[in-house]
Amino acid sequence: MVAILTASVKCKNNLYKLGLIILMNICWTSCMNCTKDFTIYTQKIKTGIQKYELQLNGVYVSKQRTGFIYFYPNGMVKFIPVSPEYTIVENNPQKEFDKLLSYGFMIDKDYWGAYYLIQDSLVIQWFNRNNNEICKRTIFEEKAILNSDSSFTLLSRYSKYFDDNPEEVLIEFIYFESNVKPDCNLAWFHNKMWYRKKLNESRTFRNL
Repeated sequence: MVAILTASVKCKNNLYKLGLIILMNICWTSCMNCTKDFTIYTQKIKTGIQKYELQLNGVYVSKQRTGFIYFYPNGMVKFIPVSPEYTIVENNPQKEFDKLLSYGFMIDKDYWGAYYLIQDSLVIQWFNRNNNEICKRTIFEEKAILNSDSSFTLLSRYSKYFDDNPEEVLIEFIYFESNVKPDCNLAWFHNKMWYRKKLNESRTFRNL
C-alpha cells in the first residue's frame, strides 16, 4: 500500500514538473522575435539603374487609406497601419500626420523594417507585432513597382508565418512632404548585435 502511495506521489510530481516545463516553454516562445526571414538589411540599398527615385523627406500614403510608409536614406522603413475610417488624406495630409503623432505612432518601436531597390522594383520587409502568437514579431515582405518619383504600387504581401502563398494586392501609395517623421533610432532591432553584425555597409546607424 505504501509503495502504491509513493508511486502515486512520484507520478504527480513528474506530471507537475512536466507541466511546469511546458508552461515555461510557452512563456519563453511567446517572447521570441522571429528574425530569420529578415534579410534585406544585409544587402545593398540599391541595385541597378533606377528610372525613378524614392522620396525620403516625407511620407507615402495609401490611397486606400490602409497605411503610411516612411523611407530613410539608411535603408530603413517605418510602416504605420491605419484604419479605413481615417479621413481622406489628400484633403489635409498634415492633419493626419499630426493625429498619428498624438496617438504615439511616431515614437513606437514596432512596425520597422528595411527596403531595397532592384532597378524600379521595390522590396520591403517590416516586422509586424503579434500579441497572442508564439512569435512576438514576424516579418511581412511586400513587393512593389515605382510608378514615378512620387508614387508606387504595392503588388504583393507575404508572411511565411501566416500565409501559404503571397497575397496579390493592388494598393497605390502617393508621396507627401511632411515635417513630421519618426526617429529611426527607435526601431526595436536598431542596436541588436545580430543586426549590427550583418548590416550592409551601404546602410548606417545615423538618425535620418
